[in-house]
Amino acid sequence: MATLMFALRREGWSRLRLASWNRGLQLAVRRRPDWGRGCYSPGADRATAAGSHCSGRSYCRCLAVAFCARTTRVSPGLLALGGLLGIFQRKEKEEGQVPSSVKRQLLKAQRSLRKGDYPSAERAYHQALKLLALSDYAQSQPFLEARAVCMDKLANTYLEQGKLDEAEANFRETLKVMISAGVNQEDDAVVGISLKLAKIYTNQKKYDLASSGFRWCVQTAEKNWKDSETDERLALWGMCLHSKGQYHLASGEGTEAEAALREALRIAELVYGPSHLQVAVLHNDLATSLDRLDQCVDAEAHVRQSLEIAGTLKGQDIAEHMAIFYYNLSMILAHQGKTSSATEAYGKALKEARKLRDRTLHDHLLHKRN
Repeated sequence: MATLMFALRREGWSRLRLASWNRGLQLAVRRRPDWGRGCYSPGADRATAAGSHCSGRSYCRCLAVAFCARTTRVSPGLLALGGLLGIFQRKEKEEGQVPSSVKRQLLKAQRSLRKGDYPSAERAYHQALKLLALSDYAQSQPFLEARAVCMDKLANTYLEQGKLDEAEANFRETLKVMISAGVNQEDDAVVGISLKLAKIYTNQKKYDLASSGFRWCVQTAEKNWKDSETDERLALWGMCLHSKGQYHLASGEGTEAEAALREALRIAELVYGPSHLQVAVLHNDLATSLDRLDQCVDAEAHVRQSLEIAGTLKGQDIAEHMAIFYYNLSMILAHQGKTSSATEAYGKALKEARKLRDRTLHDHLLHKRN
């Protein structure tokens, strides 16, 4: 049975409050582009053998859905606008100042993204990169920083559209420029971009690169947190563990998935407290891994915990999460032979899905049951 992967469209991860794992990336690396909401699960082909559960993720979006142009919101980009403008306000008497024409192109790109006009955004980013490359100060510190910002934003724009090869190439080039600009190879920003690359490799079916990438991200994020135990770095470590767990989950590696997701859940509870949506999402994903290990009783307890937490929250995306949680509960109950309870839970999943304007989730749940 194919894994049900659905986009849980959620923005707000880049707010200053601890609204998601992304706060760790956003605050720890002020001049780098933010993680945005484009976190991606392993590809559908890889996931086919994994089972039929939904992966309910408040910040994650399955590649098959997240990369299509039907998205109604656009990531704010890797960098808060204030920090972005700060780069161009810096005066370098010896090496020159980044020209205002570059700033105008970046602002133009952001306006285009808000309208969903990806081609115009791409052209603006390319023009900004061209202006930077033509300058006599192209290799100076401020110009290298600006180039890294532009390339990263361009890579995210490609990622939003599902242009994986272009996104991969630009993320890789972004890392090279960052290192040239003096960024440490184990910097939090490097971890964040490397995590994106690992997700891209998964969907390109480059599984060796993906596996090593997730492993490196988790190890480096853990090391960075131990060097400086901040909430931001703890959140980044948790995000890496969650992504790694989802990769193992979709790869049918239940034991590895359980270990990573259980640790991610522990970290999420430390960062956000026990009643946060991210905690509910992790209870759900852990339940899925436990069910695949035939630990149905524990799996049921965790998915019910997801529902309990989500039931206390408010927001436009809660119904979407609740639908997925109820669907997974129905699958776990059916696995235990509790047919009547499973049918009831499935009905609640459809009821929650009907609250959404977009009927895609409802129709998919209906199709999965049939």
